[in-house]
Amino acid sequence: MDITKIIKKENISIIDKKLNWKEAIRLAASPLVEQGYVEKRYPEEIIKNTLEFGPYYILVEDVAFLHVRPEQGVISDQIGILLNKIPVSFSKGDKSKDVKLFITFAAECSENHLEIMQLLAEILGDEDKIKSLLDSVDENEIYNLITNF
Repeated sequence: MDITKIIKKENISIIDKKLNWKEAIRLAASPLVEQGYVEKRYPEEIIKNTLEFGPYYILVEDVAFLHVRPEQGVISDQIGILLNKIPVSFSKGDKSKDVKLFITFAAECSENHLEIMQLLAEILGDEDKIKSLLDSVDENEIYNLITNF
């Protein structure tokens, strides 16, 4: 899968806001909702799953891979990225559950879901790449770091 086909610069944003985890999920998913890649219920499905299963999508320190199953509101494959310079806590007192980089991805089917996860895992398996993403100052920098892997 070609990552440049599933990520657009307009789906990347950098903010510096104090948010709770529900606000962060809604904001991270908003470009995908607004552009029609996911249904309006998509961020609420992520929140519902989080309440039921915990923050299952925090696989790497400071990074959340926000996603749900295709039938939970996905329309087409796409990735959105939100970098918040202020960490968002998913578990009071547990700094390992604080997140700055929110990667929201929508996959039309289970096969694409796994392919996108593998692609992101390759990119973010590099600690230097994660640090560069977290230190990014503009959206173009994030886009280039992700697409020029």
